[in-house]
Amino acid sequence: MWQRAKNPGEARLLVALERRLDEMALAAREPDTAERIARAGVALIELARINHPADPRLAFMMARVLLAADVNRNADAERLLEHAVSELPVSPLLAKAWLELGLLRALRGDPGAAVDAESRALELALDPDQRALAFCRRAAAEAELRALPRAESDYREAAAAAREPALQALARFGLGLVLERQGDLPSAYSVFEQGLAIALPISAYATDELLELPGAFFSPSYERFYVGALLAMTRARVEHDLRARRIELEQAVADWDAYLLAARADEVWVPNAKGHRERCMRELMRLPHARRKSNP
Repeated sequence: MWQRAKNPGEARLLVALERRLDEMALAAREPDTAERIARAGVALIELARINHPADPRLAFMMARVLLAADVNRNADAERLLEHAVSELPVSPLLAKAWLELGLLRALRGDPGAAVDAESRALELALDPDQRALAFCRRAAAEAELRALPRAESDYREAAAAAREPALQALARFGLGLVLERQGDLPSAYSVFEQGLAIALPISAYATDELLELPGAFFSPSYERFYVGALLAMTRARVEHDLRARRIELEQAVADWDAYLLAARADEVWVPNAKGHRERCMRELMRLPHARRKSNP
């Protein structure tokens, strides 16, 4: 039976990291501060010289700190989480460990293993937002595997489960992306509009950039430009002010250019991106140019 850490060094590090994680949670709206706290936690780990903790809770917390510190130690974090999920009892902590392990597997470029981890998290998670996040991450991995109908189903589950406004919006953005890639652009536009219409208490977040909100994850990372371009196209469709519409279409073109620059030429969604970019350019050409003010 799993018990509390008996090693004094592990027990001290466990308490210290618990405090750092609490401080990071309080500093969630200040990413730089949260990262500094996480890096202080990494320093504690290094000073303790504990690389292979026996206590699975400590392994989980060490992994959380390493991931949050952004110090290029994802492989160590994944190893620690693998240990944690093999030893933790059935509990909310085990669900969190599987959830984070799925993220690290996705970041490593193994969407199949990410799907498995997020499925394990969903077997255990009870919190609605935790379930929504697991559905979103599993859907992203399924989309990367081109299992689009399954990804669509998971994004719909995420949208239904989410209570946090940011997750509600991000689930719809993911759903819109999957619908577009299944050839249903009108439905994609409708879902994007729903996501954009969600009232976000921006003061509660560290950013007002929608695709940087908590829970946002893109694999590969340049998928962000693809989603951003579709969102700009959606805003342009419903914008009545011609100047504002032009701004949105120009933003869409910029995002399509960024996506095409980052993606491989033979990537499956490149033709979609090129077609949407051409559509934006045609619409821009049809818009009247703003009149210049004459000198008095």
